[in-house]
Amino acid sequence: MLFRTLTRPVVWKGKGLHTGEESCVEVSSSRRPGVFFIHGDREVPLSSLEADGAGRGTTVIFEDGRRIMTVEHLLGALSGLGIWHAVIRVEGKEIPALDGSGRIFTEDLDKAAVGAKDGGLLPFIITNSVMVENPANGAFVAAFPALEPKFTSVINYEDMNPPTQSAEYRYDPSVFPEVIAPARTFVLEREIEGILSRGLARGGSLENALVFGRQGPIGPLRFPDEAPRHKILDLLGDLALLGRPVLGHLFSYKGGHALNIRLVGRLRRISAIN
Repeated sequence: MLFRTLTRPVVWKGKGLHTGEESCVEVSSSRRPGVFFIHGDREVPLSSLEADGAGRGTTVIFEDGRRIMTVEHLLGALSGLGIWHAVIRVEGKEIPALDGSGRIFTEDLDKAAVGAKDGGLLPFIITNSVMVENPANGAFVAAFPALEPKFTSVINYEDMNPPTQSAEYRYDPSVFPEVIAPARTFVLEREIEGILSRGLARGGSLENALVFGRQGPIGPLRFPDEAPRHKILDLLGDLALLGRPVLGHLFSYKGGHALNIRLVGRLRRISAIN
């Protein structure tokens, strides 16, 4: 399988979406196949890290309890561009929010990346259907066998117009920067008070999040289906926790990070058995 590599380090600084604190992240090329986080003096494989998707984002957790929040947009950018030889160094508790999408990460990584090469990293091939669900609301995320990587997202929020929206993406690094990366994280206006009461979204604003009120979005949309497109970005980023690309059809219905992480756990266990 062919991958792209970085010719130089790429650095971003900014406030975290949830902590509101300044942080800095650097991504550089790895000589080994895979994605790694710097922890102390070690390069820790992304595929070995525990993850938590319960807090309006994905957090990776190291053996000593260190946590890095909101990794999904950066990981989604790496995965979307086909960059699977990378080392990530983070100073702070959270990846910078930037504009709330994967656009800036993607643009900067794309400028630093060079053409495809055989990276010695086999994809995770979905050979049997796997599904995780939330019976309380009917949400599920599933992986089905397919000949090419494909992502489908269906969302349903009564506050949106229309309430049910969907997006589909056939994996292609050449179009990812235009069709998936710019889609911003979103929230329903009625959810904001509860999110803030949980100590989250301290760095959130209309500069880095899309807000949907009962009358529609507050501010212009980048795509008519921006919300389900963003769910695909999140799914790409969360699945990167497998440490390699996935070959299959990923289908999310009313899904989110918690279900995505549960699916990653199921797939990791399948990989360990096989």
